Amino acid sequence: MVYKTTPFIPITSHFDARYSFSNEDAQLLASIGYNTIRLGVLWAGVEPTRGEYNLTYLQQVEEIVAIAGSAGLLAVLDMHQDVFNRKYCGNGVPDWAARPRKENFPYPLEVEYEVDENHYPSREDCAKIQWPNYHFSHSLSEAVGRLYDNYEGLLDAFAMFWGKVAQTFAGNEYVLGYELMNEPWCGDVYEDPTLLMPGVADRRYLQPMYDLINTEIRKYDSEHLVLFESVTWEIVGIGEEFGFTRSPGGEEWRNKSVLAFHNSVQEQVTSHADYYELRWGEIQRLGIAGFVTETGDCCLELADQISKWGYSWHHWAYKLYGDWTWDSHGLWNLGDDEDYSCPTVDSCLNRERALTFARVYPEAIAGQGRYFHFDVGTSTAVLVLQPSGSTEASLVRVPTLRYPGGCKVTVAPAGVAEWEVEDGVLAVRVAEGWQGEELTVVITPL
Repeated sequence: MVYKTTPFIPITSHFDARYSFSNEDAQLLASIGYNTIRLGVLWAGVEPTRGEYNLTYLQQVEEIVAIAGSAGLLAVLDMHQDVFNRKYCGNGVPDWAARPRKENFPYPLEVEYEVDENHYPSREDCAKIQWPNYHFSHSLSEAVGRLYDNYEGLLDAFAMFWGKVAQTFAGNEYVLGYELMNEPWCGDVYEDPTLLMPGVADRRYLQPMYDLINTEIRKYDSEHLVLFESVTWEIVGIGEEFGFTRSPGGEEWRNKSVLAFHNSVQEQVTSHADYYELRWGEIQRLGIAGFVTETGDCCLELADQISKWGYSWHHWAYKLYGDWTWDSHGLWNLGDDEDYSCPTVDSCLNRERALTFARVYPEAIAGQGRYFHFDVGTSTAVLVLQPSGSTEASLVRVPTLRYPGGCKVTVAPAGVAEWEVEDGVLAVRVAEGWQGEELTVVITPL
């Protein structure tokens, strides 16, 4: 849920197939089985003028967090950037923080552009080539490099932005954590081409930046998680030895740190499965958690593999919103004329698309997960777990959108567990007769 253009925030007053996050949206996501949202909180929205924070914007973010929370959804607050700034056909950071040595975008890319008084190209001009190519413009690489180098205090300002966000949301029970920067670029590749080697920028620039931001966040908030990303083009066998040596803040904050990542960007070189395994190795090495904060149809069964990893995930994307840099209609079937005049959720929901993501999954296991599989065709889920013997329940999400008539639950061996389903969550507890057996839980539609 990232609104990349002005006003950088969805509307909340009513449902809209393109622009809203309303109570109706929150209830829909809960019925699909989601328990979190990834909500864009853009630096450009929070601090449009240096040193002046837009408190109205932060209040609007708080309103969305409250709406989500009322439906049982926790928010990951995401400083989402793609190609850095609007001047470079991107989004995320305010204009004053994009400070290259020279504004000569898109040089050396051989594309003709016209810009307005803010140095903004038109949406039509930006679409002349695929947006990831803009990373190789001098202006963008220099601007990112200067942020990392703390030119005129830019990195300090970025950390203080996060401090302001943490100050606002510390203690908010509906916030899961802070994702520090989406898909960070590696820096000024014209000054140092070795930054393109996977892992080099992670250790040289991103790790110190994340340490600084973590320090600022922890002045106000010691509880919420910090999610952090590497550069996006890692492939198996190259660069691992150059990457992060610790999570943000080091050992003290390791139990609050989460490696956020997306799918493989070079599937022909490193398959999604191999990439997930690569990331699992990094997670184990750093002793932290992991979260796939952008995925799609390709990899949902991969994320389910609790015997290997069992990743949490968000799909990209829920709605079109600002329509910038690979946004999509998400769950909405608007037809060839892109008619957004749908009065209700049901009038234009792409139900088939929504059912793609309405999957059973183990939310919390009181013990160890041995096996999990969800069959999309039959809506049958099988979970094998080894209980710890705790009185706590293992929780399994059972999306009401997929099971409108309810579900049947069987647990084997018989007589060693108790269970109940309420508001789309199956709770399974061991009973007095349990003697250490594994449990097999099977969920089918009624």
